[in-house]
Amino acid sequence: MKRKYLFGFVLVFIGIAIILNSVTGMTGFAISNGASEGVNFLFGLIPLFAGLLLLLFGRSEDDSYSGRDSMKSRDGLKRHNREGRRGAEQMYFDQHGERPDVNSEAFKAFKRKVHEDGSLARYLNDRD
Repeated sequence: MKRKYLFGFVLVFIGIAIILNSVTGMTGFAISNGASEGVNFLFGLIPLFAGLLLLLFGRSEDDSYSGRDSMKSRDGLKRHNREGRRGAEQMYFDQHGERPDVNSEAFKAFKRKVHEDGSLARYLNDRD
């Protein structure tokens, strides 16, 4: 994600430089003299808008925990936690053959282990 932002800033900078080149005046700022002012201005708008779009919409799917919800709101986070808890209970049942006592220390340790090693996320993603 940081690469997208960096690339967006670079494109914005290039677009501004090309646009400034199209309106040369007394400052003497000139990158190229080969194209007309209108063409330079239009060619400057392309990277400028592309960079702005990357900065505004450059968020990828990897930014969320499981790729299914963004967890931006309280409801999204509650749904995410509920889904993870149910997934851990199902994993425990699959491995031990019995429903877990959700208040037991053994289940809490199991839930912590599967969350930290990433197997819970893989289990939930494979289930879909």
